[in-house]
Amino acid sequence: MNLGPGGKQPIMRSTTFVDINGQQKIQQMIFDENHLDFTMRGQSKGIRRILMERDLWREG
Repeated sequence: MNLGPGGKQPIMRSTTFVDINGQQKIQQMIFDENHLDFTMRGQSKGIRRILMERDLWREG
């Protein structure tokens, strides 16, 4: 998995995780087909985006 989105990485299937509130969440590994940036639609997310969605990415 790349740090950034897109690129030559395989399309991964959706997964689940438990958030900080103990709720099980489904996480998509690709950008939705209705994503605001049309160039990212259907592209793989990078590890940075995945961790940001899980509230685990820290800058610095």
